[in-house]
Amino acid sequence: MTSSIRASATTTIDRDVKTVFDHAADPARMDDWVVGVSGTRLVSGAGDAVGDVYEYDYTYGGRTTPMRVELTAFDRPNRVAMRAEEGPFAFEGETTFAADGDRTLVTNTIETGSDGRFTTVMFTVFRPVMRWLMARRLGAELGELKRLVESETERQSASQSETDSEAAPSA
Repeated sequence: MTSSIRASATTTIDRDVKTVFDHAADPARMDDWVVGVSGTRLVSGAGDAVGDVYEYDYTYGGRTTPMRVELTAFDRPNRVAMRAEEGPFAFEGETTFAADGDRTLVTNTIETGSDGRFTTVMFTVFRPVMRWLMARRLGAELGELKRLVESETERQSASQSETDSEAAPSA
C-alpha cells in the first residue's frame, strides 16, 4: 500500500485458544468488539474460508459507510486475515492466536492506506502519532474482546454448575 501505516496490539485472554479464535473470527460477533463496526453480514461463504466475503457498516468521524471485506487467511485456531474490497479506505488486517496453556496471546495488526490527499499528508507528517493512535484503538478493541470472551465463558460455566447441581441426587 502506498502511503500506509501499520500498527498492532497484543493482549492475553484467560481462555483456551479455540474458544478465543471462535469468538474473534466469527463475523457475527465483530459488531461486539470492533469499534465502529455494525450490521455485519455474510455475502458469500460461511465466514470460515479464504475468499469468503462479508459486508458491514463502518462509522468513523461521524460518518457511516459500507465496507466489503474478503478473508485472505483462515487457519483455525491460529490466524484470520482480511482485506478491504470496497469502502472508504484500503486496509489489510490480521489477527493471530497463540496458545499459552489455558490462556491465549492475541495480536491484532492492521495496515491501512490513505483515503485522500489530506490523509496522505497526515500519514506523512504525523506518522508516529497516527501509528500510536491506531495501536491504541486496536488495544482497546482487544480489551473489549478479552472482556467479552472471559465473561461469556464465566456465564457458561456458572450456568453449567447450576444445571449440574439441579441434576445431582439429594441425600
